[in-house]
Amino acid sequence: MREILFYTTQHCSLCEAAMDALLALPEAQGSRLRTIDVALDEKLMAAYGARIPVVAVGAQEIQAPFDKSTLQRWLQNQQLNHGADQ
Repeated sequence: MREILFYTTQHCSLCEAAMDALLALPEAQGSRLRTIDVALDEKLMAAYGARIPVVAVGAQEIQAPFDKSTLQRWLQNQQLNHGADQ
Protein backbone atom coordinates (compact mmCIF):
# COMPACT_ATOMS: atom_id res chain seq x y z
CA MET A 1 0.00 0.00 0.00
CA ARG A 2 1.31 3.40 -0.95
CA GLU A 3 1.91 5.89 1.86
CA ILE A 4 1.22 9.59 1.43
CA LEU A 5 2.90 11.90 3.93
CA PHE A 6 1.22 15.22 4.63
CA TYR A 7 3.42 17.78 6.39
CA THR A 8 1.27 20.33 8.18
CA THR A 9 0.76 22.24 11.42
CA GLN A 10 -2.14 23.64 13.41
CA HIS A 11 -3.88 26.86 12.39
CA CYS A 12 -2.65 26.62 8.79
CA SER A 13 -5.49 27.51 6.43
CA LEU A 14 -3.48 26.47 3.37
CA CYS A 15 -2.90 23.08 5.03
CA GLU A 16 -6.59 22.63 5.76
CA ALA A 17 -7.52 23.44 2.15
CA ALA A 18 -4.83 21.08 0.85
CA MET A 19 -6.02 18.27 3.12
CA ASP A 20 -9.61 18.75 1.93
CA ALA A 21 -8.41 18.59 -1.68
CA LEU A 22 -6.27 15.53 -1.01
CA LEU A 23 -9.08 13.61 0.68
CA ALA A 24 -11.44 14.39 -2.22
CA LEU A 25 -9.12 13.00 -4.90
CA PRO A 26 -9.67 9.45 -6.14
CA GLU A 27 -5.90 9.16 -6.64
CA ALA A 28 -5.45 9.26 -2.86
CA GLN A 29 -8.00 6.52 -2.19
CA GLY A 30 -6.50 3.23 -1.09
CA SER A 31 -3.33 4.93 0.12
CA ARG A 32 -2.26 5.19 3.73
CA LEU A 33 -2.23 8.87 4.76
CA ARG A 34 0.10 9.96 7.53
CA THR A 35 -0.05 13.54 8.79
CA ILE A 36 3.06 15.01 10.35
CA ASP A 37 2.91 18.17 12.47
CA VAL A 38 6.20 19.94 11.69
CA ALA A 39 5.87 22.21 14.74
CA LEU A 40 6.56 19.24 17.01
CA ASP A 41 10.12 18.74 15.73
CA GLU A 42 12.79 21.42 15.27
CA LYS A 43 14.39 19.67 12.29
CA LEU A 44 11.07 19.24 10.53
CA MET A 45 10.15 22.84 11.28
CA ALA A 46 13.43 24.00 9.75
CA ALA A 47 12.97 21.79 6.70
CA TYR A 48 9.23 22.27 6.07
CA GLY A 49 7.96 25.20 8.13
CA ALA A 50 8.08 27.77 5.34
CA ARG A 51 6.91 25.29 2.68
CA ILE A 52 3.82 23.68 4.22
CA PRO A 53 1.63 22.13 3.21
CA VAL A 54 3.90 19.51 1.68
CA VAL A 55 2.68 16.20 0.27
CA ALA A 56 5.23 13.42 -0.20
CA VAL A 57 5.14 10.01 -1.83
CA GLY A 58 8.43 8.22 -1.40
CA ALA A 59 11.21 10.70 -2.10
CA GLN A 60 9.01 12.96 -4.25
CA GLU A 61 7.38 16.07 -2.78
CA ILE A 62 5.00 18.79 -3.83
CA GLN A 63 4.92 21.94 -1.73
CA ALA A 64 2.63 24.93 -1.45
CA PRO A 65 1.31 26.64 -3.37
CA PHE A 66 -0.68 24.05 -5.31
CA ASP A 67 -4.34 23.70 -6.20
CA LYS A 68 -6.50 20.60 -6.40
CA SER A 69 -5.88 19.99 -10.11
CA THR A 70 -2.10 20.37 -9.71
CA LEU A 71 -2.16 17.95 -6.77
CA GLN A 72 -4.26 15.51 -8.76
CA ARG A 73 -1.83 15.54 -11.72
CA TRP A 74 1.11 15.14 -9.35
CA LEU A 75 -0.50 12.14 -7.63
CA GLN A 76 -1.32 10.56 -11.00
CA ASN A 77 2.33 10.92 -11.96
CA GLN A 78 3.39 9.34 -8.66
CA GLN A 79 1.07 6.39 -9.33
CA LEU A 80 2.66 5.89 -12.74
CA ASN A 81 6.16 6.07 -11.27
CA HIS A 82 5.23 3.80 -8.35
CA GLY A 83 3.76 1.23 -10.72
CA ALA A 84 6.94 1.27 -12.83
CA ASP A 85 9.03 0.47 -9.74
CA GLN A 86 7.12 -2.72 -8.99
